[in-house]
Amino acid sequence: MYLGDLLRPKGVPMSPAGTNAMQFAGRTGGSLYWGTMYGAVLALNERTGEFSSLTLPKEWTPEKTLRLPELTHELPGRKDSFFKTMVGAKILAVIGRSVMLTPPDEMWPFSVDLDTMELERLYDLDNIWGGCSLP
Repeated sequence: MYLGDLLRPKGVPMSPAGTNAMQFAGRTGGSLYWGTMYGAVLALNERTGEFSSLTLPKEWTPEKTLRLPELTHELPGRKDSFFKTMVGAKILAVIGRSVMLTPPDEMWPFSVDLDTMELERLYDLDNIWGGCSLP
């Protein structure tokens, strides 16, 4: 069974995007969160290992919106094809108020400082992650 099936409302067909129907959203308050295209959020309590789901209110809006095709335009090695899919980017890690991202079908890591909206192309991930391998 596909994990997204647990959050898909009854009668709603499976997404043609397959595994892209659920994306890692972040970590806060001792839980990991994934958002789904169906409007549900899957939460994993890191302490207990228990999953729960919730639905965001209809007035919920993102704190910030990033227009990756425009923001990444000046970064070295960028290709127009990087941001042509329904899924804008994969989140690799969150460190403080910086988010490390890569296009959905490429390994071209860059970071965004959410306070200043400054972007930086990342080359040496081993130094950033202290020698950890990529997820």
